[in-house]
Amino acid sequence: MRWIGEILSALTPDTIVNAIEANLSAYYLPYSTLPGGMVHPEADVMWSTSGIPEPWFNGVVGAQFPHATEQRVATILAAIAARNLPILWHFGPTTGPTNLGAILRAHGLQQFADEPCMALDLQAMPVPPTPLVDFTIVPGAMRTIWRAGRRSGGPL
Repeated sequence: MRWIGEILSALTPDTIVNAIEANLSAYYLPYSTLPGGMVHPEADVMWSTSGIPEPWFNGVVGAQFPHATEQRVATILAAIAARNLPILWHFGPTTGPTNLGAILRAHGLQQFADEPCMALDLQAMPVPPTPLVDFTIVPGAMRTIWRAGRRSGGPL
């Protein structure tokens, strides 16, 4: 799992994507420290639960499985289901394998939302900022969220 512990000095597309995805991973950590919470930082994925039956507090992020792995997904989902908590499974530009969405769909998850991810080099920002005339969203900079369970905390 990637973690950002300092201010980025090289703002390349890769470092920005890694920072955005590391930020999402860091978002879930405090929730795992709540009573009943757990965190599972592994080399190819991080998932955590808070004990709160609300999907925004329980999630899977940073999945970078080397190949299609039905059993890997089933194991993670079974562990979360055993806690009877709804989850969100976040996708980023580096999430893989490419068929992971199909594997999640086969396990009953459904695509919940797309979130745009943006970054700005504050050192290079003109002061005051110029108004946006043409605005473009780069397709690879979206995160996709997959949701399992009900908002009420029902079983997966």
